[in-house]
Amino acid sequence: MTDAGAFVATNDQQRLDLRLAEYDCWATRAHVRMLVEIGVMRKEDGALALEALGEIEELSRSGAFPYDPKLGAQLSLEQALVERVGAAIGYQVHTGRSRNDEVTTAQKLYVRDAVLELMGDLVVLVDVLLARAAASVTTVMPGYTHMQPARPTSVAQWCGAYAEMCLGDLGRLRDALERADSSPLGAAESYGTSWPLDRALTAELLCFSRVDEIPIAAISTRGESDLDVLAAMSFLALHLSKMAQDLLLFTTFEYRFARLGAAQATRMGKLTGSSIMPQKRNPDVLEILRAGSSEIHSYLMRCLELLNALPSGYNRDGRETKGPVMDGLDHLRSEVSQMAQVMLGLEFDEERMLAAVRANYSMATDLSERLAQQFAVPSRIMYRVVGRVVDALIESGRPLEAADPEQLRLEAEREGYDVAISAEELAKAIDPRAALERRRTLGGAASVQMASWQQRREADLAAVAGWIEARRSAIAAARFERPA
Repeated sequence: MTDAGAFVATNDQQRLDLRLAEYDCWATRAHVRMLVEIGVMRKEDGALALEALGEIEELSRSGAFPYDPKLGAQLSLEQALVERVGAAIGYQVHTGRSRNDEVTTAQKLYVRDAVLELMGDLVVLVDVLLARAAASVTTVMPGYTHMQPARPTSVAQWCGAYAEMCLGDLGRLRDALERADSSPLGAAESYGTSWPLDRALTAELLCFSRVDEIPIAAISTRGESDLDVLAAMSFLALHLSKMAQDLLLFTTFEYRFARLGAAQATRMGKLTGSSIMPQKRNPDVLEILRAGSSEIHSYLMRCLELLNALPSGYNRDGRETKGPVMDGLDHLRSEVSQMAQVMLGLEFDEERMLAAVRANYSMATDLSERLAQQFAVPSRIMYRVVGRVVDALIESGRPLEAADPEQLRLEAEREGYDVAISAEELAKAIDPRAALERRRTLGGAASVQMASWQQRREADLAAVAGWIEARRSAIAAARFERPA
């Protein structure tokens, strides 16, 4: 039978706790500096404790933290400290603190760093998408609704759509970080302490902008910031799955709109390709990306269920959110980086996509709009006129380019309107590239609108990247500052 200690301190929990160890050391250093500042700890004792904590932190960073499974991460840290500075100083370090606020603080510090890393990876993906958009403004692409040909668009608009989604995801991640930007240190077990702790000082030393003031709230909400981060991550995972699904379709033989780079789809290899079908170039990377989205969503639901209906105060259940958020961040960082590589190597077949647009009657809407504008016909009436002409073409197996100006005139005359369009005007009306250039409303596919959009989004991305770098720099300065 498994003993109680092994049941509580599982191998998986030990794995996760070891990843938090260096952050626990940092938070403990902040606590020691505060104890010295308020006069609870002598300056010379604090200096010894800080030196020892620095040594242990370096061991943690190199993967050599002195972890004793029988004690757990926090007591292992205390034991390592006592071994270096003696019991009188080592045990004094825990004054006014509980393992509850200790581990909650360490976890928030870890997640903050990991989310900033994820955001940095996402900036790279958005940058790739913006670059692909800028190079593809005139590249026609079929558009779909209900998985049926709808209206032509451009590769720039497709790339731009996902750039917009990912910029929104960067905003959500930033919002989650800002909501979590508060220090629980000093909340003790859940109800505070009579020691005169300077909680604002430890918050400043840990680069938090504020304090989780009410102790019971600080501890009772353990894991909620993880849930908040996972919710933002789930939107990003959702968008990656949509993007992967689009590309899985676009790279099929039937579509052939795009081709994965050699690094993402080899004929035969360790991870991709068929072992029996020599022609295969399997898009394994896209299928794994699609599956990864479901995994992130499962982490969100797991975290939500873990926290549901817990009573106030500390509950050990709260520790179980470490796995979903920490593993989820690992997985999503990998997925974002892989999608950036996919987009860098992706090759679009411009001629194939243009031919598909010409063959699938999706220029009918642009034709209807053009005629309605040119001849002052109500749009719903011109919709019926063009619809009847297109139906006849489809039934006879002829393309839209075979549309007869006289037939259009006769159909419009049935509705009481004169549409005397020439063959040359008709050809221009159904030219896909010309149609894209006519879409000049805000966000439209026209070159002038895309150039304006590109400029604004590059500025948006630069602002986010600047914020990320500023936060990283501030955190690094706080983390590696050593007292004189």
